[in-house]
This record gives sequence, structure tokens and C-alpha cells, in this order.
Amino acid sequence: MENCEICFKDDNRESLVKLREKGSQGIAKASSERGDDLNVESGQFVHQSCRRTYTNPTEILGYNRKKNILKKIKVKTPGLRSKSQFNFQDHCFLCGIEATKNKKKGSEVFLVRTDDFQTRIIQVCNERDDEWASEIQGRLQSISDPHAADALYHQACSVNFRTNKKIPLAFSPSPKKKENSSRGRPAAYEDYFLNIVEYLKNHDDEQITIKELVDKMNDSCGEQAYSSVYLKKKLNNHFKDNILITDISGKSSIVTLRDNATTILQNF
Repeated sequence: MENCEICFKDDNRESLVKLREKGSQGIAKASSERGDDLNVESGQFVHQSCRRTYTNPTEILGYNRKKNILKKIKVKTPGLRSKSQFNFQDHCFLCGIEATKNKKKGSEVFLVRTDDFQTRIIQVCNERDDEWASEIQGRLQSISDPHAADALYHQACSVNFRTNKKIPLAFSPSPKKKENSSRGRPAAYEDYFLNIVEYLKNHDDEQITIKELVDKMNDSCGEQAYSSVYLKKKLNNHFKDNILITDISGKSSIVTLRDNATTILQNF
């Protein structure tokens, strides 16, 4: 099964075209102008749309402009690996571990090369709605364009994440680190979450939204802790049938406890 050599996906196979010598040379020229390490040969396959975007001079100019702005971005991100300094150019943005290029199977490292990559990852995050997805969303919220920032990812992490599997064992913390982490940041996040629970109980007569609760939790811990999707899941798991989270068109989701839900929604 052929994959596009630019986006590494095999979806939309009808638009895959086989490269000839001239086409591969055009991509090689664009790769050099972008500062990428994309190497293609005649006979390989690419999506027509990916090739047009990748070799478009205007796209290249915009890409390099963003790249220069974001080149030195470094952020501290939440999750099990948040104690170390994270850099999109040095670490896999999916697992948070250093991304070293080598030939070991499963350890392939790739650059984000398409503008819609972030959109697709966010979609998977929403579908998974778990701890790993929350970590990735936290990283992506610190950057506007992973493509322009030369963000890296392990191919094994990408496959596992998109197929609803766990972080590959090779990029998971050691048992000792896991043990330490279980008493560290995740435990701290749980404490902040319980504070949110108490706040909700004490203000259940108000019109409280998920966004307000997320902002309040982030203010408490000084960084992005939970996404809106993950906080909804945590609240539902905690309160079970005693909570009602209602989506109203054009407004942030309203959170109410069952006892006051009817009164609040009628007044909203």
C-alpha cells in the first residue's frame, strides 16, 4: 500500500500520483528552500494537493516567515513528562520524548509537513478523550502552527495515537519514572480538579460554564491542565448522574448539578 511521501498518509488514494524525475526534482528544490530533509525519488507516490502546496512559492515564503518567528519557541508542557524542557524541534510532540533520528524500526522521526496536520490530530484528541489526548492538546495550545515550527513526531507514536492505542513502550516512562510521576503532577492536577468540584458545589446556583471552570483550573496551576473535553469527562465520572452538562448553540457548555438544573436552564 502506497503512502504519500509528503504527509505519510494513505487516505484519499485516488489522488495519489506516481512521481517522475521532474516531479521529484521539484519537491527536492522545495525541500531545500524550506530547510526540510524530505527526500523523494521518481516512482514514489504523493497526493496532488500535497505536492501543489509543498512546492508553491507563496506557501514556501509564508512557511519560512512563520518558521523564523517560531524557531526558538520552547514551552513547559503538562503531563507525565512536563518536568523537562520541551522543544518542538527536539522532542516528539505526541509523546514528549526526545526525537532522535535513527534506522531502528519503530523509531522513525518525521517533521510535520502539512498545514492541516494539527486539525487532524485535534480531531483524534476529541475522539480519544483520554489522558494522552489531553497532554497533546496542552502542547498544541502553546503553538499556532506545528508545521512552521518544524514540529517532530515518532511514526510509531502517530500510528498508536490514531489507532486508539497507548504510547509505544519504547517512548513510555520507565517504571521508576511512572511511579514518581504518579505522585507528582498528575496527583497535583487531581487536587486542582477536586478544588473545581468544591467550587461547583458551592456555586451550583450560578450559571457556570465549562470554559469558566477550565480557566479557573488553569489559573490555579499556572498552565494548561485539562482541555474542555477532558474536564467534561472528569466531571461526568465524578458526579455520575448528578450533573448535567448542556450545550447551547452559540454559548459555552453550561454545567449544573441535577438539583438546580431545571431552574438555571429556564433562566439562561
